[in-house]
Amino acid sequence: GGGHYVAVDTNHFSIRNSQQVARDNIRVVPAEWVIEKIYAGGVDVAVWNKIYSRDFLESNHIRFREDIWYGEGMLFNITCLQEADSVVVGERRVYHQTENPNSAMRSFKMENQYCGLRSLDVQRSIWKKSTPQIEAAYDFHRRGFNWSILTGIIRTGSTAQYRKEYEQSIRNLRRDLSVPLKANISIKQKIKALLIAVAPVLMAHALLLKGRIYHALFRKRAE
Repeated sequence: GGGHYVAVDTNHFSIRNSQQVARDNIRVVPAEWVIEKIYAGGVDVAVWNKIYSRDFLESNHIRFREDIWYGEGMLFNITCLQEADSVVVGERRVYHQTENPNSAMRSFKMENQYCGLRSLDVQRSIWKKSTPQIEAAYDFHRRGFNWSILTGIIRTGSTAQYRKEYEQSIRNLRRDLSVPLKANISIKQKIKALLIAVAPVLMAHALLLKGRIYHALFRKRAE
């Protein structure tokens, strides 16, 4: 009852997080809270950390869209949350994510980025629930696509191939710093956004190097 057709887990096991949380914290929150957290990064955009009532999905005719292959999980979740009144949220880790470096989420293709932006356009077009906090978080998430494009181009050495997108993403990251400042995100995220705006290419190289070192250390520990 009470519209609890969706449950969300805020944590999961991964190579970086192998310890179970000490104490679960199960609570019921408005769907708007989860929508904002998905856009702001507080709840993962994927479907694997959520569970849905089959009757709820069937009665609302909710399906994955075949024309959206990147950002499809996020669109599915946002669609569900438009119909759910409230959501059960827990913190205990129940899912183990294994990273695949060759997956669509980790490889870089410009058409994937454009598909992700189309997914965001569709999401906004179906909003029944909107708050100033959701709008600010949505703008922050959409701005993040410029960062994904820039780091993807640099990581794959395809600056010449995607010169227009490379330059446009830098301009967009330097523009309108009110977007990350308005969003309900951590001080650390706000500082990172400001540093990226000041030196986007330098930050991209630095964070890509940090990521390679981090993964190399974990692979060595696992051997």
